Amino acid sequence: MFKQKKSFRFLGIGLGLAVLAIANGCANWGATEPVLGGGGYSPQPAAPSRAAAQETVIVQRGDDLRTAREIAGLRADLRTLQEDQKQLLARIESLELANQAKDMQVKELQNLLSAMDGRFGEVDKEWRDRMERLRTTMEQERVQRRKDLENVTNVMASEINKVAAAPAPVQGGAYKEIVVQRGDTLSGIAASSGTSVAAIKQLNGLKSDVIRMGDRLKVPVRE
Repeated sequence: MFKQKKSFRFLGIGLGLAVLAIANGCANWGATEPVLGGGGYSPQPAAPSRAAAQETVIVQRGDDLRTAREIAGLRADLRTLQEDQKQLLARIESLELANQAKDMQVKELQNLLSAMDGRFGEVDKEWRDRMERLRTTMEQERVQRRKDLENVTNVMASEINKVAAAPAPVQGGAYKEIVVQRGDTLSGIAASSGTSVAAIKQLNGLKSDVIRMGDRLKVPVRE
């Protein structure tokens, strides 16, 4: 941009010098220089007549007026060019200021984008950390619920087994005696008599489920 300004200044100076040179050349139009011979006598020209002198004066005045008008026109053109040059330089400076302002805006936007990128990174990291903590907490709660459910299931199964193993009440102490036959088992005898293995063992004082053929067993009966 500085080179463009310098070139415009040189252009204005060159135009001014050209106008001055043209003006000087026009001022010298019509001037005559004496012609000297080679050292000999040069006869004086004859004096022009009065009418020719007047015509010469009129022509010279016309040429001077034309030259003055041309010089005035050139000066006016030079002033116009100078004004155009000033306006062009002002326009260039205005464009430079506008470009500088736009550059500042671009830098501000870049800084803002950088800050937003950093903030987005922080928010994304924070969100990922929160999701990971939530996932870990849910997994721990799921494991704990499974353990609690297993404990409750075990307790319920234990209570059910206790109820199933409890001896059936014997009404009035009624029972019958049977003789163990080949292939008999306590569970089979209890099922056919409508009682439980525990009740038969309790009534007979048995410590195990082993019975032998020919044993006599008391089996509770329902009235």
